[in-house]
Amino acid sequence: IELLKARYRVQDIIDYSGLEPDGLFLEGTGAMVLDHVARIAYTVRSNRANAIALERFATHFNFEPMAFDAVDACGQAVYHTNVLMCVATEFALVGFDLIPDPQRRVEIRQRLEETGRSTI
Repeated sequence: IELLKARYRVQDIIDYSGLEPDGLFLEGTGAMVLDHVARIAYTVRSNRANAIALERFATHFNFEPMAFDAVDACGQAVYHTNVLMCVATEFALVGFDLIPDPQRRVEIRQRLEETGRSTI
């Protein structure tokens, strides 16, 4: 952080490192798929994306958290959301079959369509 401050104009620092001793993490790359237009953070629950950390992120950055579980055909947990989802301007690519809860699958599809995305 000090190196960044020395090279760039850093205005705000939001520090979640206090969650680390409790084993609560939220990776910034892959763990969340962010819809920047509709302000939705689609997130597969995993040891890399904890619901408590997600709520903090969503509150700080004004995103609606949409957390869900995902597993592959062998029942192995999918640990990064970007393995099964991509949100573009007009469409979203989603591996709906990887979401085991049928109700949550419908909710995610509906939310994407409400924000104007065609789902593929």
